[in-house]
Amino acid sequence: MTRIVSGVMGLDLGNKRTILKELRDRAVAGDDEPVPVIQRSWYQEALTEPDPLRCLQLHARNIVRMHTRYAELAEVLRVGAAVEPELRELWQLGHDQRRIGAAIMVDALLSKTALKPGLDRDAAIDQLWVLTGSDLYRGLIGVCGWTVERFERWLGDTFCDQLLGHRRRDSTTGPV
Repeated sequence: MTRIVSGVMGLDLGNKRTILKELRDRAVAGDDEPVPVIQRSWYQEALTEPDPLRCLQLHARNIVRMHTRYAELAEVLRVGAAVEPELRELWQLGHDQRRIGAAIMVDALLSKTALKPGLDRDAAIDQLWVLTGSDLYRGLIGVCGWTVERFERWLGDTFCDQLLGHRRRDSTTGPV
């Protein structure tokens, strides 16, 4: 059976950690190409967008797309991390990588001198890291019944409120 699943999915079925890491990496990236998320065109589009509002709206779009593929697996990892040390390491790696992503996005905003007055880099990273977690996605969509579109718009507006001090300029433009 392992060979059948391995052949069909192209996975190296070693141990639980290996399997879940492979699934996590594919879910976050959206495919099995060996390209880091930060180098992907959709991530670069957000990072290099000169308008800070649009930059954060694109980041919200990217986060929502990742959660659409990854949120349920994240919950499996969270539960598994409570009882299995090897999964705890993988869970922590995911948190660390998300924090690095938050720092990269905040640094992109700082290069545009766009953080709201009084907000320092570390606090901005903390806020963005928390807001990009899958718990918010699962809670608002899975429990509260929000649509993905509503969540994306809220997340983009929340990024802008918290990091820039204001929302998108034109509410008629709709989700990015």
